[in-house]
Amino acid sequence: MLRSAAAAGCDAVFLSTGCADAWSPRVLRAAMGGHFALRIAERQDLSAVAREFHGHCWRPACKPPHPLRVRPARQCGFSDRQRRAGLSDELLNLATHKITIPMPGKVESLNAAAATAICLFEAVRQRA
Repeated sequence: MLRSAAAAGCDAVFLSTGCADAWSPRVLRAAMGGHFALRIAERQDLSAVAREFHGHCWRPACKPPHPLRVRPARQCGFSDRQRRAGLSDELLNLATHKITIPMPGKVESLNAAAATAICLFEAVRQRA
């Protein structure tokens, strides 16, 4: 996710207490230098971050589907989750938009990294 965020031009990533250590060797290898393009804030209260954020904040939703629409001049954030933990009720309620990724194939879900990349690059595409 860090590598995708850096590639999409994000400037910051906020990680909750339950996330992997952003500076562990495994994460450093996976991000392939993404750390140096991002401000990474670890062990964050994501609800507090969302409350202070002045842009739009999207979160995944099962239904109803809403297309992802990004205004080029607006800041935006995406809330994603670990499959077993999910997003807190407070963070779900702080989201300004609920979105789904259309999946006409025969799968029920995507992993968090794939879903995050799709959302980030859809935002990039709409801003181009």
